[in-house]
Amino acid sequence: MVPRGGTGKPRGTDLKSGVGGERDGRELKPVVPISHAEPGTGPVSIAVSFQVRPGRIPEFEDWAHQITVASARFPGHLGASWVRDGNIFHVAYRFEDDAQFHDWHESPERAAFLSRLTSIATLVSDDHLTGMETWFELPDHPGRPAPPRWKMVFATWIGVFPILALLQWLFGGRLAPFPLIARVMLLTLVVVFVMTYLVMPRITMVMKGWLYPE
Repeated sequence: MVPRGGTGKPRGTDLKSGVGGERDGRELKPVVPISHAEPGTGPVSIAVSFQVRPGRIPEFEDWAHQITVASARFPGHLGASWVRDGNIFHVAYRFEDDAQFHDWHESPERAAFLSRLTSIATLVSDDHLTGMETWFELPDHPGRPAPPRWKMVFATWIGVFPILALLQWLFGGRLAPFPLIARVMLLTLVVVFVMTYLVMPRITMVMKGWLYPE
């Protein structure tokens, strides 16, 4: 969670300046270095939104910077990214797996930070993203909030359709003697594996301008 690394009024998106006073709606860089989870560990993404009370934005920026630094000290933290839209602040952050995320989420440190928040801002949403949102993460912008759901559905369909068509063309006849449930299990396993490790990272990069318009 990233807002300020220095003193004085925040300007722009530079980490040493703060959370972006004039550049509402634009992504802010992570405040901490991003580590890399080993394949198959199942990173967990969390999206949180806050509505800041009028006149309390500087205090919220200080609070957000402090809680970001505190969460980064917990094992498994993969980075965070903030976006401001007027008095609404959004943050997306990641942990290497669910257990390490819960170590932070249920920690006394986080509870103490939230207790300080009540006079500054309101917690609007706190969503644990474990679905297809993780397919749409950009390597150069880890922790960025996912695109709109309808865009994710369309991009996913673009990936699934040719894979299923190719599998049916190549192996449909050979798999015909097997029971239906066995064929479905095999094909869906192949589709999910190929989509996760091969197709979606490439589709996300190719469609980056449409999925994440500036």
